[in-house]
Amino acid sequence: MNKLSYKIDKEQKDPYNDNFRVVIDDKDTDYYFDVAALEISNSEEGVFPMLVCGCGYMGCMGKYVRVKLTPTEVIWEKFYDSYADDNSSEEDELKEVELTKTWNEGVKEFIIKPPLKFDRKEYASLIKNLLSELPKYEKALYTYKDCIESYKKGDRFRM
Repeated sequence: MNKLSYKIDKEQKDPYNDNFRVVIDDKDTDYYFDVAALEISNSEEGVFPMLVCGCGYMGCMGKYVRVKLTPTEVIWEKFYDSYADDNSSEEDELKEVELTKTWNEGVKEFIIKPPLKFDRKEYASLIKNLLSELPKYEKALYTYKDCIESYKKGDRFRM
């Protein structure tokens, strides 16, 4: 079972960036959560703009994730670059995902191979914690509110 958590970038100086850095299996990544996508992925299967690039734009190096749900697990089954949806083909899938930008000197490579499996109760707890932190960060709250309604309607595209 994989472990999903986050770190808060309180001093986030880039106004286009989010504050909740993704941590997988106790390893920091160069990605940030799309909190709205994460929240919906606990109750709906599908493809979600889950990992936002450090620059704040999905279209840069963000990753879409196909989520499958079981009674006890949330499975990040497949990963895609840029925009993906429920009709994405097998050839669009990433067989491995680099979660750190290794062109930064001294940064160790962190590569994962899907699927990633998370305990459903821990996943729900993570979302609850993130949602409680959200009001403290104006940009993150704005992004969440902007995305949540369109995601609920099935429009999962994010810039």
